[in-house]
Amino acid sequence: MNKTNKIKTTETLIDLFLHNGDLVDDTKVVECPFSDHCFILCNLTIKISSLLDEDNFREMKNFKSIEDKWNYFKDTLLKIIDNVAPTTTVIAQLFNYSIIFVEIPNDWKTAIVTPLYKNKGSTEDINNYRGISVLPPLAKLFEKLLHKQIIAYLNNNKILSNDQHGFIANHSCESALHEIITEINTIKSKRLIGLLLFKDFKKAFDTVDQKLFILKLRKYGFSDSAISLLLNYFLNRTQYVKIDDVLSDAKHIELGVPQGSVLGPLLFLIYINDLVEFLSNFKVKLFADDTTLIKSGNNLSDLIDDFRNSIKQLITWCKFNRIDINWSKTKLMFISNKKNTNLNKIEYPTHIEIDSNLIR
Repeated sequence: MNKTNKIKTTETLIDLFLHNGDLVDDTKVVECPFSDHCFILCNLTIKISSLLDEDNFREMKNFKSIEDKWNYFKDTLLKIIDNVAPTTTVIAQLFNYSIIFVEIPNDWKTAIVTPLYKNKGSTEDINNYRGISVLPPLAKLFEKLLHKQIIAYLNNNKILSNDQHGFIANHSCESALHEIITEINTIKSKRLIGLLLFKDFKKAFDTVDQKLFILKLRKYGFSDSAISLLLNYFLNRTQYVKIDDVLSDAKHIELGVPQGSVLGPLLFLIYINDLVEFLSNFKVKLFADDTTLIKSGNNLSDLIDDFRNSIKQLITWCKFNRIDINWSKTKLMFISNKKNTNLNKIEYPTHIEIDSNLIR
C-alpha cells in the first residue's frame, strides 16, 4: 500500500496536514480580512466516499449559512477519511465558506473537558485538578490555517513584544531565563541593587475579557472582517465535563480563550502584549503569563520607594484588563554585589507590601 506523504510548499507557507499527509494542493486569495494581510483559501485534496456525490455538493452550495452547510453532511463526514473514492475539496470548501461568511460551525466550538489531578493536595479540592480540553480535529485544522496567517501578520508588522518568550517560534522558557540572568549579571557588574518580582496571574487564560480583546485587535490594525471572524470564534462556545463515562450538561463559555485550541495561546499573547509598554518603568520578561519585573538602583531605600510607586501601574493594568494577580505565588528577590561595611550595612527587607498584600 502506497502512502502519499508529499508536502507541497506554497508561497503562503500553509502546511496543513490531513490524513496520511494529504494536504494543500494550491491556494486562492479572497478579500483581505486584515488591514494588510489576506486569509488564504486552500484546496485540500482528500479521499472521500461516494456518500457525498456531486448532487450533495450542489445542494450544499444552496445553503447560505456555514452552520447549515456543516449540519448537512457532518454525520457522513465522520465516515469519509478511510474510504477510497474520487478526490474532492470538501474540507477546503468548508474552511473557505467559514472565511467568506465569517462564520464557524458551532460543533467546532464545543470542547470535552476531563479533570486531571495534579498529584498534590486533597483529591476533594477542585483547585487541585487541571482541566484537559479536547476540541474536534477539524476545528484544530481550521485554526492552524488562521494561526499561520495571524502570526505572519504580527511578525511582519513587529507587533508582538520582543520580551515575550511563550508560544513563539525560536523562543522558550530557556531564552526567557537567559535574558533574566543577563539582567542580573549586569546589575551585579555595576554594583547596583536589583529588585525582581516574579508575578503569577490567577487563571489568566480563563479570564480574558472578549470585549477588551476586540478593542486590542482594532489597535493592532485588524480590519472589520478579521474581527468579525474572531468574534464568531468566541460566539456560542460550549464545553462538557467528562469523568469516566459520565458527561455533564453543556455549559456556555463567556470568558477566556479556548483551552486546548491552536489559536488560544496566540490570542492570549495578543491580549497581554501591551503589558510591557504599560510598565515602562520596569524591565519586563514574559513567558506567556509568567512575568518577571526587574528594577535596579544604587540606594536600597530609594529603590523600594521607586518600586512601590511603579508597581501601581501594574495594579492599574490588571484592573483594566480584569486579570487578578495570585499574590500567594508572587515572589520577591533582591540581588547585589554591593559589599556591607560597618558604615554602610545593607539590610534587605523580608517582604514588601503591595496593594494590602505581603510579598516575600
